[in-house]
Amino acid sequence: MDDFSSSFQKIIGVYSPLQAKILNSLNCQALWVSGFGISHDRYGLPDLDIISYSEKLESQKIIIESTSAKSIVDIDNGIYNKAAFRKYIETLNEAKPFGICIEDERHPKISALYSKSSGLMDADEFLSYLSIIKNHSSSKIFARTNTLTRNEPTKERHRKIDALLDFGIDTLVLHTKNLSELKSFCDQYATKFKIYVITSLLDEVKIDDFINMGINGAILGHHLFFHNLDSQMAFASSILDNEVIPSINIESREKLNQVIDKREWI
Repeated sequence: MDDFSSSFQKIIGVYSPLQAKILNSLNCQALWVSGFGISHDRYGLPDLDIISYSEKLESQKIIIESTSAKSIVDIDNGIYNKAAFRKYIETLNEAKPFGICIEDERHPKISALYSKSSGLMDADEFLSYLSIIKNHSSSKIFARTNTLTRNEPTKERHRKIDALLDFGIDTLVLHTKNLSELKSFCDQYATKFKIYVITSLLDEVKIDDFINMGINGAILGHHLFFHNLDSQMAFASSILDNEVIPSINIESREKLNQVIDKREWI
């Protein structure tokens, strides 16, 4: 399994094949197939454990197969039924994602955007899911913990992180609202793991700040439709107000032809 280079990685969130193709055309090396984004795209809702595994698989496999970039698939907190979860992992493995990321939120999952939570899995429960991935997939495991976001007790946090290390996990994904907590965590564990941070709860943080903490990469962009809502609403309003088809359609078609496979338009 090829790994990332030693340089800091910007991993860009996508939830559609077209986004993946666009980023691939811009030589993006790593994509985050976002469970959060797919939930928004399908239901207009954050990731709340409402997507069936067949729906996830359909979206994830199409995105993976649309790009040559390394795809890391966010599978949220897996599936409560372990037999169904094993089948899910075996089928996902057919698409050969570079990585699979699973998090330690308990079922039913509540998005980290909400303060309410079902709680976090303890070390043993989390390892039971990781074991299924390890035994039934050739993908690299990205173990995500919301230990910082959910204010997990320090004793349980240390037990879980130590258990992950003993299990052979070498890559963690963190979600946090607090930069000083992130720095404290990295001071303790950055020499033991490769650490990637999800940035959707952080504002105005410089990439250099992450690098100085010893963080190996950041997941960017999968939450940016929040930032772009004003422009999207303005665009939708302009379409409703238009009485003439804009000539920008010509340029758009040309750009799209550079991204998608070359074929005759029907």
